[in-house]
Amino acid sequence: MKRLFVILEIICCVPCVAQNANYRHSISGEIFGLSAIGVSAQYDYLFKHSVHGFYDVRIGVGGWYYYDSHDAGISVPHAFTYNFIRKRHFIEVGVGATFIKEYYWSYMSYSVLKYFTGPMIGYKSISPKGFQFRIYAN
Repeated sequence: MKRLFVILEIICCVPCVAQNANYRHSISGEIFGLSAIGVSAQYDYLFKHSVHGFYDVRIGVGGWYYYDSHDAGISVPHAFTYNFIRKRHFIEVGVGATFIKEYYWSYMSYSVLKYFTGPMIGYKSISPKGFQFRIYAN
């Protein structure tokens, strides 16, 4: 009985690699991504690393301007995804959304506030030097 308690104590007290959180920060840029039609800069926070994958939360700011139609927009894209690990290649599944404030300057100036959300699925690759490549559908 004493051996059983010692074995249980060793098992419960030894830290496991899969239970340690792995925190990473990155900054990325997107073209035609979550920010609708335009460009955006985003901050990614990778956390809860396990044997099978990790969670990724990101938020950013983006915008666009069309000279011909005199309209512009500012967006705040954000997403929460889970990345399934396959060495340095990942399958990304989650939810993405965007706040958009559009401005129109035709005969009458006005603005419209919109919010879009939807599921995301995509592919992500991270090189050993930290460069990220991501392509997804939202």
